[in-house]
Amino acid sequence: MLRKHVHDGFYLGIVTGVGAFAAWGDGPFGSASISGLGMRSSLAVGGSPIPGLAVVVVADSAGLASPGTFNGGTQVVATSKTVVNGQTTTSTGPLTGHSTARMALLGAGVDWYPEPAGGWHAGAAVGLGTLSVVDDAGNTMAGLSVGASLFGGYQFWLGGSWSLGVSGFLTGAPSMKLSDSNQNDLGYRLMPLSGGIQSVLLYY
Repeated sequence: MLRKHVHDGFYLGIVTGVGAFAAWGDGPFGSASISGLGMRSSLAVGGSPIPGLAVVVVADSAGLASPGTFNGGTQVVATSKTVVNGQTTTSTGPLTGHSTARMALLGAGVDWYPEPAGGWHAGAAVGLGTLSVVDDAGNTMAGLSVGASLFGGYQFWLGGSWSLGVSGFLTGAPSMKLSDSNQNDLGYRLMPLSGGIQSVLLYY
């Protein structure tokens, strides 16, 4: 008699996703925002108090797949030197204004399968959220707040305790103050949000 697959016991989830990423709010020059195509990765480890319900620790990261324009950001000026025939020429000008942005979440959550042997599931996580923005000169501003994530989808059994699935996700945090590496307030208050679809390789 074949054993029926059941979501129970040790839980390990490895997640990669794609969608949209944005952070918006206010800065010292007025409205500020950065957005674009987003990438997400996540790792969750835990176990089941009862079949079909996993309690997990989650480490989650989402950000821009490539640098984007930081609207309302500080214009960064760089000095470059060129040497021609032994003579050095110095020029100063603005950089592109492109920046990278990333948010992270470290916390605890649940993943619930209404039918422990089925594939449909939904979950949530909450914990410590961060946002960092790095301009094209390498200057970093970062903030700290509470963060949360919601997800739901379907898992297809591969055999044993392994399954592979697809789900939608939404991860965000409230507006947070951004400071430089010396903890100086830079005047930015941004709220990050990421959403899209993800693939989930799961042992559960």
